[in-house]
Amino acid sequence: MGKAQLDRGEGAPALATFEKALALQPDHPDAKLNLANACLLMDQPERARQLATAVLEAERSSAPAFYVAGVASLHLRDYTNAIQFLQQARDIDIRVNAVSLQLGPGLRGAGEVRGGAGAV
Repeated sequence: MGKAQLDRGEGAPALATFEKALALQPDHPDAKLNLANACLLMDQPERARQLATAVLEAERSSAPAFYVAGVASLHLRDYTNAIQFLQQARDIDIRVNAVSLQLGPGLRGAGEVRGGAGAV
């Protein structure tokens, strides 16, 4: 139900669904990641990153958790961490095209912060 809500862009219902799921299974990594995705949809990137990094504490090889943490970091304009998270996701699973698509904005943002696109 919650995944379908996410797919339809229904952030608030998805958030409520995954919060209930996480309350029932507080250590379940999928519940945390799904809630993190709902948080991104609802413009709550700090919470999304916290949830994704909590998954990474238990599962250091979770490409989806690195990806969500990276996207959340992009939303927070934390380009250094965004690049690190996204590169980790890509290193774990190079087949995920979305990672490469998100790395571009991260690298551009880091260049702007450092003083120009050529600085990266």
